[in-house]
This record gives sequence, C-alpha cells and structure tokens, in this order.
Amino acid sequence: MQRFLPLFLVPWSLAAQLIIDHVIVAGRDLKSMQARLEAVGIATEYGGRHSNHATEMALASFADGSYLELLAIQSDADPQAVAVHALSRQLQQDAGPCAWAARPKDIAAEVKRLKSAGVSVGEAVRSGRNRPDGKRLEWEATQVGDEPGGSFFPYLERDLTPRAWRAFPSGKPNNRDFKGVATVVIAVRDLDAGAKRFRQAYDTPVPLRQVDRAFGAQLAMLDTVPVILAAPLNAQSWLNARLEQFGEGPCAFILSRKSGRYGPVTKTRWFGVDVSWMAADKLGWRLGFQQPPRRQSARALCVPSLAEMPAAWTSHQDTVVRSRRTLDGRGQAGLAPGLPVAAAPAIRLGHIAPPARMLRFVMGRKT
Repeated sequence: MQRFLPLFLVPWSLAAQLIIDHVIVAGRDLKSMQARLEAVGIATEYGGRHSNHATEMALASFADGSYLELLAIQSDADPQAVAVHALSRQLQQDAGPCAWAARPKDIAAEVKRLKSAGVSVGEAVRSGRNRPDGKRLEWEATQVGDEPGGSFFPYLERDLTPRAWRAFPSGKPNNRDFKGVATVVIAVRDLDAGAKRFRQAYDTPVPLRQVDRAFGAQLAMLDTVPVILAAPLNAQSWLNARLEQFGEGPCAFILSRKSGRYGPVTKTRWFGVDVSWMAADKLGWRLGFQQPPRRQSARALCVPSLAEMPAAWTSHQDTVVRSRRTLDGRGQAGLAPGLPVAAAPAIRLGHIAPPARMLRFVMGRKT
C-alpha cells in the first residue's frame, strides 16, 4: 500500500484577489465593431451613450458577471471631449483591446493596500451613461498606476446604481456560450520589468514563462492575477508595432468557453491550457477562448507523499512538486514544455489565470 497526496487548490492571499469587472475594446465606429464581433459568432447589445459627450458602447455579457465592452466615438461627439478622453488615441486609431476594470469587494481597502505597496492611486471620478430604455447608470472609477483609463493596471469600479443594470441591460447575460473573461493579455517591452510592476502591486510570484512563435511573443503567466504578459519575440513580431503605436497595455483577451462552436480558429497551448484564437482578419483584433477544463481522475492528481520528496521540493510554499503521473503527457505537471517542474511557482489545473491559488497537500491513500 502506498501513500499519496491529492492536490487541492485553496486561496492564497485575499490581497491578491483580482476580479475582472469588464474589458474594453476601442474603435471609431460602434456599428462596424458590433458587426465584426458578430461575424465571429458573438452578438452584443447596445448599452447607451456615456455622459462625457465622447463615447458610446455595446457589450457582450457573461454568466460570471464580467462583460466585453465595445467602446466607440459618438457620431455627434464633441471633438474636444474626444481629444481629452483617457483613451483618445486608442479610440481614434482603432486599437482594439486597450483597457480593463476590476471589481474589488472592498474598494477602500484595496486603495489602501495599493498605496501601502507604493502604487499610485488616483481620486475616484464619477461617471455614468443612459441606457436605451432611459435608465440612468452611475459609477465611480479609480485609476491605478500612471497609465490612464485602465490601460495597464485595471482601474477600480464602484457602482452607485445596481451593477446588474450596467452588466445586463436586458436583465440577464446575453451570451451563454462563454462563462466570462478569463485572461487579459498585456503587451510589454520587457517581461522582467512588467512582472516587477505586477509583483509590487499584487504580490505576484516569479512567473512561469513560455514562447509562442505563432503569436510572436515571449509569455509570462503571473499566476495570482488573471494576466499573461506578452513581449515581442523578435523584430518581426506584430507586438513591436503595437507597442510603438499604443505603448504597453492590453493587446488580447481570452474568454472561458462553456459551449458552442466557433471557427475558423487557430489553436495553441499556453501553460498547459488549450487556447483557440478567432479569425483576426474578420475581427480586426485578437480574441481567444480557452477550452472547458478536462476532467482529471483522482489518480492523475496524486503526487508522492511528503516523505518521498526531496527536501528542496517541499521547503517553500511556491515550489511545485513532481507529479507521479503528468497531467499533459509532456513530463510536466501541466506546464510549458521544457520548464523544470521544481522551478515553477504553481500548478495550473483547467484555467489560464484563476484567482490566487496555492497547493495544499492533504494525506490520502491509494490501495
């Protein structure tokens, strides 16, 4: 009889919890953006005009409460209002993915935590929009970091009217095929510098790394936040032009798929998870989805007992121990090919970037 340790994932740090409220795609013409998104199979509903005299929006909302926002310039916008908008350049140059917002449970506590970590936090700015049915929405947005409008770190959003009015204009999610927004892919010039910034703000561990030549990027998964950093792989990478035009910030979004058929798509594998990319030529920007997690047997999730492990593998809470049976058949516990298991900060099971997790080892038995 051998003793084994099933793996269980439990919250690591409440401070590191980062819930995506919504992600933003910017462009000049809303109807064109809606048509492009519908061409790849995702319908949106009109959400109304913002009170800034510059922008209007449509959205695809999901079951977990997150939503994908298409943000565009009003047909009769005030040119000066557009010029001073935090995302003016992205709007006028059809940037596509450009910003994101987080929804902390306690915004005052989150602001205090960020400031204590040495991260600049702006004052809350009140805003709103009128829905097509006449319902008035109000909220406050708080900038985090030096970049405006959630264009690197997510801005913090606090609703002054019921959030369901904002997220679900028709009273329920308008998309049933996707659970929600799983990951924000952020273009950076340097992976180490980008990871350092997130480590300061969200206490992220040393990231896992991977190369995706088809995507033209070196990737870093930050583990405790729903973010993957992407730096240009070489001089030919599309990320170089994007960084030159818009600077560091979101360059792609990944949804979590529940059901439905979408194609044509290109497929890749990031950190042990299958990711499919929708047709960028139709959409005009990069949107992917991760496949529903595959069921793993209890035996597949077992590792040797602590007594059988080298001390160096069990001496730190960030260390990953070698699985008795690998999860993806590559000699890794669901990690990037060629990455030493003992060097990785966490095992990923079924998600690209879920909330903060750590490994808890609970004694079990196999007969």
